[in-house]
Amino acid sequence: MNFSAVLDGASKAAAGVGVILGMSYVSGLFKIAGFYREFHAEWLFEAMDVQAYISEGLPVTSLLVLIFATHFFGLSKVKDRHRPFFMLSVVVLTSLVGFLISFFFYPSLSLYISGGTMVGLAGAAFAAWISHSHFYPSRSAVDLYHLILALVLMLSIGPYLVGQGRADDIFNAREETTEIIDSRNKVVGVLVRIVSGKYLAVDCNVRGQLSFYEISPAYRLRRSSGYCKAAF
Repeated sequence: MNFSAVLDGASKAAAGVGVILGMSYVSGLFKIAGFYREFHAEWLFEAMDVQAYISEGLPVTSLLVLIFATHFFGLSKVKDRHRPFFMLSVVVLTSLVGFLISFFFYPSLSLYISGGTMVGLAGAAFAAWISHSHFYPSRSAVDLYHLILALVLMLSIGPYLVGQGRADDIFNAREETTEIIDSRNKVVGVLVRIVSGKYLAVDCNVRGQLSFYEISPAYRLRRSSGYCKAAF
């Protein structure tokens, strides 16, 4: 067994995992920033830790890495003169599929989420183009300015808009959200998230107020009925 090759492979795998976790942290940070800013609750950042940011950003990052890989390896199969058409076709097709899914299965999906997703996908495709130009046909200089722009689209602007969209869903008590009901079967709020072992919710009785509720048998969760319309 070639131990040096095994160690080299293991180190590259560890580096790859580290990069993905780092990207997840950044995208999670901006997603949470967009989410809490809509509630004017930036103070809740103090209740967040590194693991929370990574868990928020990992699904977004996983999707973007998949799109990046699809574009990157797809470009290797396409002749130089056809690459711009390939990139445009994939971006348009991906956007169309996303639009159709949201239209037929999630008709009330926030435009912020749709817009943020499209921005992130465009950033991933742009990053793949720049990276491919660096490695093929030879290791040319990296276009650092455009790479940074692509990463900003991928990891900050896109996730930030998605966070705003999620907050917009909660404001409007859309069916994708969860409401909290008390022992009298009365809707008391729309769940924002669980913070420090308590339900954090938009209060249905006081406009512009966030309230905490103990996680106990006194409160139950159910899919939103659209009853609570309290907003900020």
